[in-house]
Amino acid sequence: MSEYDPSFKLVISNYEENPLLDSFVVTVKNVKKLASITSQIKEMDKVESANYGESAIDTMISMFDVIQKATIVVVIALIFVTAFLITNTIKLTIYSRRSEIEIMRLVGASNIAIKLPFVIEGFIIGVLGSLIPIILTIYGYIIAFEKLNGHILTDIVKLVPPYNFVFQIAFIVLGLGALIGMFGSLNAVRKYLKI
Repeated sequence: MSEYDPSFKLVISNYEENPLLDSFVVTVKNVKKLASITSQIKEMDKVESANYGESAIDTMISMFDVIQKATIVVVIALIFVTAFLITNTIKLTIYSRRSEIEIMRLVGASNIAIKLPFVIEGFIIGVLGSLIPIILTIYGYIIAFEKLNGHILTDIVKLVPPYNFVFQIAFIVLGLGALIGMFGSLNAVRKYLKI
């Protein structure tokens, strides 16, 4: 630093040796272990102090825990709502095609042959229903990442880089949509056709 800052060079020239204490910046992978890691560092020889902004960071960690739990509850609720809506859509389809189903039964169609079109229809509804969240996820997150310069409020809370991450989320949403559509329609067929 003395090479670049003349004022620092002037101050440090009055001392025979560097008066500043050595310091290390430790990065942890799991923020929930900050307190235990800090206490372990404090017990090391020649360590004068170790801190991580305890009160602010602990408050932030607990806040993110609450947000994470709330997000999980919302996602589970949305999965149930989606399954309910798809089941009702398939029930309406079954009701409108009841004469066709009766004819299929009379000519000896197997249960699988009767169920399969409804399961495929549920799959298609699930995939089509997941397209809007996928588009919002990809474009919305990329735009948010660029507008916020990769972090929320401070440099401490960094966002995950969008590429690869948004595509992984998109595939998860697509898979969930397809599975919910298939199981919702299968449930409707089993329950309301009694086949």
